Amino acid sequence: MLREEILITLDRLGPTRFGLAIFGYLQIGEETKQALLSSICSGHHLLVLGPPGSGKTSAASSLSAILNDVEVVENCPLHCSPKDANCPWCRTRKDQGENLRSTILTKDKRLIRVQGSAGLMVEDLIGDLDPEVALREGIFSPNAFVPGKLLRANKCILLIDFIDRIPENVLNVMIYALQSDTITIGALEQRISLDTLIVATGGEEALKSLPLDLLDNFD
Repeated sequence: MLREEILITLDRLGPTRFGLAIFGYLQIGEETKQALLSSICSGHHLLVLGPPGSGKTSAASSLSAILNDVEVVENCPLHCSPKDANCPWCRTRKDQGENLRSTILTKDKRLIRVQGSAGLMVEDLIGDLDPEVALREGIFSPNAFVPGKLLRANKCILLIDFIDRIPENVLNVMIYALQSDTITIGALEQRISLDTLIVATGGEEALKSLPLDLLDNFD
């Protein structure tokens, strides 16, 4: 689990080196650093607010430094472990007789970024059908579904820049995922468990505009 991995890294490095690995020499107040470290070690999702140029995105982006390189199934969108390759995509490949190969997902690739904007769609986070594959293999085939960034952030950190600019219908999907740690994909008729740490940034007025149900899931 991602949260357990973070705690193991904390135990290995110690608090001082752990903090340095995340923040380096970023100009962030000591109180802010301690609050962020406390939330990270508790396994909570983070909401980092501040004016433009305050370093909030840089601080959020640096969090992948506390993760490790991990062995995953090659070309698996959910980054399944070779020892537990049971997502719909891996199962389909095994059913088709494919011998799944492993690869290393380096820690620098374990940060998935979403740019918040009014044009962001649910499909950007969850995914959508590939019409050509759906016609060829049917809409219930996992191969016909192209996972979005929320699914691809499994076993990773999902950085959402300017969460306060995201449309309400997209935020509602995010609320469900945060509360249940799962995503339901209608076309596959399946609920998929997520192991993701979400780090969101926003302007100073974000607390006034974001839904309370969403804020309840963040520190």
